[in-house]
Amino acid sequence: MAIKVRPLEHDDREGVLEFLHREPLYNLVMMSNIVEVGFEKGAGLFGGDYAGVWNGNNLIGAACAYELGSFIAYVEDRIALVPLALYYEGLGVKPRVMLGRELEVDYLSHRLMAQDSMVRNCELDLMRLTSSGLTSVPGPPARPAQAEDLDQALDLSRRMEIELLGKPITPVRHEREMAVIRIREGVAYVCEMDGKIVSKAEATVVLRSGWREGAGFFSGAQLGGVYTDPDYRGKGYSTSCIGALCGCLLETVEVVVLWVEKDNRYAQKVYRKVGFVPVGDFLMAVVGDPSPIKSADKS
Repeated sequence: MAIKVRPLEHDDREGVLEFLHREPLYNLVMMSNIVEVGFEKGAGLFGGDYAGVWNGNNLIGAACAYELGSFIAYVEDRIALVPLALYYEGLGVKPRVMLGRELEVDYLSHRLMAQDSMVRNCELDLMRLTSSGLTSVPGPPARPAQAEDLDQALDLSRRMEIELLGKPITPVRHEREMAVIRIREGVAYVCEMDGKIVSKAEATVVLRSGWREGAGFFSGAQLGGVYTDPDYRGKGYSTSCIGALCGCLLETVEVVVLWVEKDNRYAQKVYRKVGFVPVGDFLMAVVGDPSPIKSADKS
C-alpha cells in the first residue's frame, strides 16, 4: 500500500481522535488540544502544525509541532517515522522539547532537533492516579490560586525551568497567558507561608468531554508545574498542593497523569504517597547544554 503524509484537516478530526484514543494516557496532550482548538495553526497558545501518515486508508501516525517549540508524535508502525521526519524537515521545524515514547522520540529527535546544539535525553515514568487510589495526606493547607497570586506563581515557574532545564525556555508572555487560564479555570493550587507563595501545582492539560455528543469517552488531566521554593522543601508543601489539586480534578475527570524522571526517587515518593502508580515509560529530549536534567519536583 502507498504511504502518504499530509497536514491534518477538520474532516480528519474524529478519525484522528479515535486513533489517539487507543493510547489515551500517552496522547492526552494532543487529544485535548485537538478537542479545544482543532488543527488550526495560529490558534493561540495551543496551535501548531499537525500531520498524519496513512498506509492506504489506515492512519498509522500523527504528530504536532507546537508553536511554543514542543513536538509530540504517536505512531503505530515504525514506517510512519520517516515520512513524518521528511514532512517536518520540509517545514524547517526544529523543536526545543520533544516528549513521547522512545519509539518516536529516539528517531525523530535525531532528525528534527538542531544538529548544532546538544540534545539531552531524560527517561521518564508515566504515572496515573484515579479517584479510588487518591490518598489523603496530612500537611500544610493548600488552596486554589487567585489572580493576586499570579506574579509569585510566575516567579516560581521561571525558577523551576532554570533548575530543571538550565534556563527559562517558555516566553514570558506565553507563560503569563497560560497561568491566567489555569487560575481562571481553578486548576492551579498553591501553598502559602506568611503571605508568600512557597509551592505550586497545576493541571497543564484538562480533557473533560469527548468529541461526539453523548458518546462515552476518556477524560483526564495532566499534572505539571510542581515546584517548591528550595528554602521550604521537605515540609510537605508539594504533597499538599498535589493532593488538593488532584482531589479537585478527579471530581470531573476519571484519571490524572504525570511524568517524572525515573531516577528522581524523591519526587516518585511524593507522587506515590498521594496515590500515583507507574504505568509506562516516556522519553524527553531537550535542546540545551550537556549537563544532566535536574528535577524540580521536591516537596
